Amino acid sequence: MALTGEEKKYIINRMQSLIDTSRGKIINDTQIRKYASMASQADCKEEFFNYLHYQIGRAPGHEKNFLRSVLDEITKMENKFSDEEKYLEALAYFFGYMARYKKFVDKSDDAQGEKGKRRQY
Repeated sequence: MALTGEEKKYIINRMQSLIDTSRGKIINDTQIRKYASMASQADCKEEFFNYLHYQIGRAPGHEKNFLRSVLDEITKMENKFSDEEKYLEALAYFFGYMARYKKFVDKSDDAQGEKGKRRQY
């Protein structure tokens, strides 16, 4: 079941807002890709949430806070998608887009020479 362009736009906007408000206090892109992979492989949303809860439980301070924010965000997203299969697909996109956007943010910050400032287009 493929997501529509509007659904993908919704996911991208929610993800970018989360990253932008976190201001660098997030997990690395390799970890983010693991979440995308887990969402793609999960047979049900409970399986994915079980994995996420485990990761929150073992994460250090700032990562734990970020992952709690992610959990809040993806829980809100659940109402947007009609069934479980589509929701899991949306989660995989959410984390895939997040890994890409984080790479952009990190490289933009490096290009500016200061953390926290992003290149303006």
